[in-house]
Amino acid sequence: MRDIKEAIKNGVKPVGTFIWDLPAAVLPKVFANAGYDYVILDNEHGCFSYETLLNMVQIARGSDIVALIRVPKIDRECIQRYWDMGADGIIVPMVNTAEQAAEAVALSKYAPMGRRGLAFQKGNMDYHVDGDPVAYMKYSNEKGLILVQCETVESAKNIDSILAVNGVDGIFFGPLDMSGDMGKFGRYGDAVFKDTASRVMKAARAAGKIAAAFVGDLDSAADRLREGANMLAWGTETAMLFNAAKRDVGSIRALEDF
Repeated sequence: MRDIKEAIKNGVKPVGTFIWDLPAAVLPKVFANAGYDYVILDNEHGCFSYETLLNMVQIARGSDIVALIRVPKIDRECIQRYWDMGADGIIVPMVNTAEQAAEAVALSKYAPMGRRGLAFQKGNMDYHVDGDPVAYMKYSNEKGLILVQCETVESAKNIDSILAVNGVDGIFFGPLDMSGDMGKFGRYGDAVFKDTASRVMKAARAAGKIAAAFVGDLDSAADRLREGANMLAWGTETAMLFNAAKRDVGSIRALEDF
């Protein structure tokens, strides 16, 4: 999969995961081979250098898996570099207003849609020195994926105006921060939380945009899908490693002759 937006239009519901701690450039290939559609390289909570992200992004581009980067903040330096290294899209955390969403778009799009600086022949163009910059700018403006995170009460309140921003492709619902902001951390069965999640998912679908969400268990995944989610992010690489290691060592120690 190289184009999430097109895939979703065709009825596909992409499944991805977070890489947020382990600086192993091969991880996107591992997840591609496992059947995931995309990875989120997390630099909001992660501590990856630009060089590490460049390596991960380029391996993803050669492995038929979409590479999204969660940015630490709405900032020209990091957003521009992430696009220039070849990221397929960005996820922007803590977007509470339409104005914040519009700024993220402006930093991501070439004129006339935005004010992204010009740099070619880099990872964004697969290092084709003879590539067509004008064609690339048009392609990037059309295909670059921008998801803004809804993870606060304020963001949910402003969801319709945020979704109305031209260039915002969809919402990424963050349950941990949303439940915490409500004073209901981890209480995903709470009626107010469930009503908010449902309202956000339905608002995105009604606007004709992507309704994405982080999920860490099958019940939450089923809830978001019922509410209209058409893109899910399952867990993190460290959680998967821990859970598999704990399961396997427990199985070994449970053997009869151990």
